Amino acid sequence: MHRASTTPARTRSAPAERLSLARRTARSGRPRAAFGRTYALSVSVALALTAVTGAVWADPPDGRGEAPANDGDAAARAPTPVVIIDARAGDAAERGASRAALARALDAEAALVVVPADSALAAILAGASPGVDGARLEALAVTLERAERALGGGDCAQARALVETTIAPLAALQAASQGEPATVQALARAYTTELRCAHEAGDVDAASRAVARMRRLGFDADTLPAGVPASVWAAHPEVDATANAHWVEIAVDTDPSGAEVWLDHHRLGAAPVTALVPEGPHLLAAAGAGADGARAVTVDRAQLPAAPWGQAPVLPLALTLTEAPHPWAPEAALIARWQNRLAEIDGAGVRTIMDKIGVRFALVLTPSQPDAARGDAELWTYGVGGESARRVATGSTERPASLAARVAARAAQGADVGTEQPLLREDDVAPRWVVQRSVAPARKPWWVYATIIGAVTASVTLILAADLGDRRQRIELRLP
Repeated sequence: MHRASTTPARTRSAPAERLSLARRTARSGRPRAAFGRTYALSVSVALALTAVTGAVWADPPDGRGEAPANDGDAAARAPTPVVIIDARAGDAAERGASRAALARALDAEAALVVVPADSALAAILAGASPGVDGARLEALAVTLERAERALGGGDCAQARALVETTIAPLAALQAASQGEPATVQALARAYTTELRCAHEAGDVDAASRAVARMRRLGFDADTLPAGVPASVWAAHPEVDATANAHWVEIAVDTDPSGAEVWLDHHRLGAAPVTALVPEGPHLLAAAGAGADGARAVTVDRAQLPAAPWGQAPVLPLALTLTEAPHPWAPEAALIARWQNRLAEIDGAGVRTIMDKIGVRFALVLTPSQPDAARGDAELWTYGVGGESARRVATGSTERPASLAARVAARAAQGADVGTEQPLLREDDVAPRWVVQRSVAPARKPWWVYATIIGAVTASVTLILAADLGDRRQRIELRLP
């Protein structure tokens, strides 16, 4: 019987089958690994874009994202004093009106204050020349303003040093004016600053002496001088000057003789004059025949000369009087030369006026310039260590608000304004007189950097994981 021949089907062994299956599994894993890389890259790009968007939003190009200024710090900063020097020629009334408008615009800027506040000295800086006594009083008022600003800034050492330079000249003016109210008020301002600083420092003797002299000027607990707290006044009550005090007889004479003598703001009479006073520091002043003088004296019985038998010793005191010069004569002459174009406005002259008033910024109103773009106002200042003032900006008094904004912007730079700064004119910006205040770039918030770092870390992790997954294969070999 014939048997049909058949070819048996080819079969694989179990180990070979497992090896083939493992290879197919490895091959099929490659598309999944490629998909993982694409997914990781997409997520990384998305995270990076999120980080960049957050950074741009936190600090946009126009600066709106800058952190707002600390209102408390701004309020704590004292306004920058600015003086106006009018070197223009022409009608005094018209010049005065434009100066007043400019002063109002400057005062409207919270960071600025126009000095001096007194109109008489402001008139001197505009070319006027008041009487000698009035000019002296206004010059002393400027020093008192500086002392009060120092007191407001917490610098009592400077405030007391400035006040000390005013008390004797004010006492001489009191003698010359026979106790004019304006001089009395100026003396009260000086003693108020002295009292507040001495009280704060615990200097009881100086504080009590200031209160005692203000009482001599006519003030008491019911009519306190402006700026004196009632509690400070009450802390230094009036005491009996005769208690536990040694008294000394003094004999005061003046040169020239016959002047009216004042002691501690109280009139004694015409020299030569005698008086009985307690030991200690006193203020002696006199005036007459167009001259005056004042000085601090210390009465001490140890200084008494020997006296003839049967006579009480007398302490002689002498005071030489001088004709008071115009305190602003050199500056008034300089401004007059500028007004008449007999001299160019120079940095040394402007600096002299600035130093005398105690400011670092001066707005000089100049004669009309041929170059209309330059305007008729110049801002002068000086840097740290600078000797002469320098013009750093120009503008027009016809636009006082814009001019005041420019001054405020320059003043905000503080000590950074110096000779290295370029001159800015009104036509240097567009549109004209648009003030571009310089603001320090604000630091980005911490979360911006955290987002960027997180995005980079996540991206690296995902890509590394996908790459490692692409290279993993599983091979099984099982032998019988």
